[in-house]
Amino acid sequence: MKAVSDEQDPRFYEFGPFRIDVTGRALLCDGEPVRLLPKSFDVLLFLVRNSGQLLDKELLINSLWPDSMVEENNLSQAISDVRRALGEGPKDQKYIVTVPRRGYRFAAGVKALGTTVEEFGAPNRNAAPMMTIAVLPFICLGSETDDEYLAVGMADALITRLSSLRKIVVRPTSSVLKYLEGDKDPILAGRELKVETIISGSIRKSGERIRVAVQLVSVRDESSLWAGHFDEKVTDIFAVEDSVSERVAAALALELTGDERRLLTRQHTADAAAYQLYLRGRYFWSRRTEDGMRQAVTCFQQAIEREPKYALAYAGLADVYVLLGIPNAVMGGLTPREVYPQGKAAATKALEIDEFLAEAHASLAHISFIYDWDWPRAEGEFKKSIELSPHYATSHHWYAMALTMMGRPDEALIEMKKAQELEPLSLIINANLGFILYLSRRYDEAAAQLQRATDLEPHFAATRYRLGLAYEAQGKYEKAIEEFEKVRILAGETPLGIGPAGYTYAVSGRKNEAPQVLEELMALSQSRYVSADIIAEIYAGLGEEGQALDWLEKAYQERSSRMTSLKMNPRWDRLRSDPRFDNIMRRIGLVP
Repeated sequence: MKAVSDEQDPRFYEFGPFRIDVTGRALLCDGEPVRLLPKSFDVLLFLVRNSGQLLDKELLINSLWPDSMVEENNLSQAISDVRRALGEGPKDQKYIVTVPRRGYRFAAGVKALGTTVEEFGAPNRNAAPMMTIAVLPFICLGSETDDEYLAVGMADALITRLSSLRKIVVRPTSSVLKYLEGDKDPILAGRELKVETIISGSIRKSGERIRVAVQLVSVRDESSLWAGHFDEKVTDIFAVEDSVSERVAAALALELTGDERRLLTRQHTADAAAYQLYLRGRYFWSRRTEDGMRQAVTCFQQAIEREPKYALAYAGLADVYVLLGIPNAVMGGLTPREVYPQGKAAATKALEIDEFLAEAHASLAHISFIYDWDWPRAEGEFKKSIELSPHYATSHHWYAMALTMMGRPDEALIEMKKAQELEPLSLIINANLGFILYLSRRYDEAAAQLQRATDLEPHFAATRYRLGLAYEAQGKYEKAIEEFEKVRILAGETPLGIGPAGYTYAVSGRKNEAPQVLEELMALSQSRYVSADIIAEIYAGLGEEGQALDWLEKAYQERSSRMTSLKMNPRWDRLRSDPRFDNIMRRIGLVP
């Protein structure tokens, strides 16, 4: 029997509510993408091309795995995956008929459609379903505490490598850090992270040798897709990462381009000691504490001293300074002028060495937006980062925030929802989705989103703060103050802990309590950085416009990152008619 070849393919096939986009390699049901593993898609397409014909198992295996030694079980698993995607069980056989001991026949009527996109309308390429995968922090066995960096480092390195493949979506390091303790079942973690496959493993360092065990597991049916063990010198850790990355790609049946193969095994430095310093830096960065950030800076700088052209180490430095510059992201408090110029210099140096680092473009874009107030450059860098790495959630997240502050909230929501799809458990992404709705004056939607976000983690101060803002805007002042009191418990004696309630006291008839908040902030400013616009907000709530504008001028001189919200933030509505307020916005570039 002669099967239909690729050369005879039309642009689309349709059957029932389904459409196969051959060129886009997508299966859609009523226009919505349906997730399907790459090899399962090949099986479905082969069946559909030969609709009505009985295809024996040997023909299917030889045609679909021409260069591989596979068992009949591989075909059975692919058929099972296709059945699931089409919504039928083994006994339904509406689409795929099983002929015992022979093979399979595609039974549904198939319509072959035209050969051009224009004939039937271009499908949304961005909507094509992508395979999802997460890499958990590895478990350190019998290691000293000093070697714990390998647990995060190995996972982070694999995430970076696998993220270069456009056919899969890899959950970022920030999403998997909650599993650092290693006491969570990988399958349960995979379900929480909403991924199809999960990588977990262990590391044992003994003297100058490192032993690594890795497994790749299907979350859906808990089957092992691949497992491997490696025993190398510590200085040959690159070889372990190369092998794991290549074997994962092979186990997922990914067809890689030449560029993707090179990126998958690319080494940014040949200096093993510099690389270990880089891994240590990433480990300390992941702890999200001020002390951790300072140790991360030291590690990245030492890595650069050993390898001056180490682009990833410069990108790591930029990530540290960006995080240190975000108000209340790290307890401690540094001024914008202390951190952002250093972050910009690090990101710029990283891109001088390697212009294709999406993370460095995102950091440079963020600093251009939040510190330089250079909106055109920020947007250009965000777009470049997304072009280089479409699945990098941070780029979509930060771009969404910049679009909001520029007065383009509809575009911002599209970008933020992309970020949420890529990193569904991110606390800050879910919180900032609600924040964008708040800044867009969609207060009921904002409160609903932020209430859902608190279900993810009730003790995340940033979410509680944003929920308080939404309640305040709805006129639910007591509920707002309740949220701000929770924030104070969670954030402690910091600007985020002390400041938010002051404005609400002022506008809700509790004006006697607002000055007390001002006093506390003034006292705190003697020991740490307190952005001047936090104080300005309270004066605005009290109706003392002159004082509010004086403090806003100080915030402008500080280059406070919070100044980017002047155009959209409802708390500034009382000042919008004042020429001084308009002048500050013009100097920032928020209005022409």
